[in-house]
Amino acid sequence: MRKNIFSKFSNDRNDNYKIRTDIYEDNGKRFVVKAGVTDGGKNHIANVFSMYNGLKKQADNTAFDINKSTLINGELQLEYLKGETLEKLLDEALKNGQRQRFDELVKKYTENVRAMAKKPFSSSKEYLEIFGEKADVDENALSMDISDIDMIFANVMVEEDKWTVIDYEWSFIVSIPVDFVLFRTLHYYAVPDRKSILENIDLYDLMGINREKEEIYVNMENCFQTYIIRDNKPLWQLYDSMGKPFYDMPGIAYKLNKDLPSAINVLKDDTTVSDSVNVKTDDDNNKVAVIKPKEDAKVIMFNPSYEASVIRLISIKGLLKNGDEYEPAYLCNGRLCADGIIIFKEDNPYIMTDDIKDGTEKIVICYRLAKLGKDMSDDAASLIDVCDEADELKLQCYNLELKNSELGTKLDKVMAEDYQVVMELQAQTEALEHTIKSMKNSTSWKITKPLRKLRKR
Repeated sequence: MRKNIFSKFSNDRNDNYKIRTDIYEDNGKRFVVKAGVTDGGKNHIANVFSMYNGLKKQADNTAFDINKSTLINGELQLEYLKGETLEKLLDEALKNGQRQRFDELVKKYTENVRAMAKKPFSSSKEYLEIFGEKADVDENALSMDISDIDMIFANVMVEEDKWTVIDYEWSFIVSIPVDFVLFRTLHYYAVPDRKSILENIDLYDLMGINREKEEIYVNMENCFQTYIIRDNKPLWQLYDSMGKPFYDMPGIAYKLNKDLPSAINVLKDDTTVSDSVNVKTDDDNNKVAVIKPKEDAKVIMFNPSYEASVIRLISIKGLLKNGDEYEPAYLCNGRLCADGIIIFKEDNPYIMTDDIKDGTEKIVICYRLAKLGKDMSDDAASLIDVCDEADELKLQCYNLELKNSELGTKLDKVMAEDYQVVMELQAQTEALEHTIKSMKNSTSWKITKPLRKLRKR
């Protein structure tokens, strides 16, 4: 029996693109279904299916495969693939300090995308209609036969050496510069939540994208988003027309002078559940947040406040139902300093972990919090500069200690070698003295003594 376990309505779009995405389970097997909810949406789904064979052929001799799709009664059915997204693998590489692996994955992705762009770009009326009159029209650019502009890291599923593009809804036969496709990937990966971990990584350089075209590409993306919602007013755009003031969560927290701590559970089917967190104060005046993971939670994100803050993370523990404890690995969007100090110079600070062991009953975070306020980003930046200088000084000291250690090792080696030479010379001297002594005590030496005296005369 087919059971619906997830549905998402994309109804804030233009009528030509309104669809519903479902995840079904039938006899233990899951699959994804996309269906149009308007006549235009149904035509859009049929057009997506028509792209499948062309995209698959285009991906030949590259690292990419295209998620198999079938059109059944006007609905597009796709395989529900297991594995990790390329986005998650990149996050894990950064989290584990594997910069070389991160670079290798990004370069492999970039090289294989560029390998599909074999024809010269050519501007057209449809291209300018979608991406705006100020869109990039570089005559030296290359383009694909079919451009899937949504080949972002999150839409590439990795299973061993197989890289599968799982969603190709926004594919066009229109000629589009391949650098714009790569820019969208960069754009949707380098979000504010990753700002701190991408601080020293130049994705433009790594992906070979001309940074001077950033403004052009951002405008193209804005025009594309406007194109797919044209003649429609999404809910998020209605605030301006209601005549009511709009307060975001940081604004509400600031207005009420509350921390409003919360936790977000990301479940294994990628849905999210958000809950407020009751924070208590212990005998040492530390804040203690107790988070109970939801069933099937794969990531927990804890928001201690909604303002730029400085936190001292005293401990983070996972408590199992059998009473055992463990220390889950974590990352954050702030600057980690010594002694558990984390500086969050942006609003919406978070601490997150995907290191959730089976049987985890709760995660307990003990910390101290000092809010920086709305006008203290410069002070936070100065604190981060101090931490950077301290880390640089530690690195210099470490390198100096390492160099001294190497010199000491070399000196010990030289002294050991010299000692060996001295011992060998001493042994040779002793052997020679023994030979001379033995010779002088011999009968032949005594007999020839008169002859030696004659020679001296």
